[in-house]
Amino acid sequence: MSNVESASRASLLGRRPIRRYIARAIALLAALLFAVGSLAVVSPFGSQTGLYLVDRDLGLAILLLVLLLIRWDKALGAVLLATAGMHVVDGIGDFALQNLPAGIGSIVVAIVSIVAAWWLLREPDSDRPTRLGTST
Repeated sequence: MSNVESASRASLLGRRPIRRYIARAIALLAALLFAVGSLAVVSPFGSQTGLYLVDRDLGLAILLLVLLLIRWDKALGAVLLATAGMHVVDGIGDFALQNLPAGIGSIVVAIVSIVAAWWLLREPDSDRPTRLGTST
């Protein structure tokens, strides 16, 4: 391997933890958005739909936080992809209801979540020990 190849490889390896930390921060923000969003529903107990949204948002917020705490990056990436899909559907619904700011916000959060999930799902499991007891 040439010096240029090894330098570029070392540069890429140096960026991996930064991407992982950014992706985890995005997951934390997504969890906070879900928690705050579930509390911001005007009258969750006034309708079954409102109650469903509160349950969904709180459940996803707790799931994201648990996955962050136990550092299951692959599962965290998969859940972030699922939440991105939910944000896209929410954004389309907001656009249909002519709530432009909420629709744009949902789409932006979906895009950021997709990028974070992509980073987490592409990363090798370097924190996990291999069969020989060394990190990959």
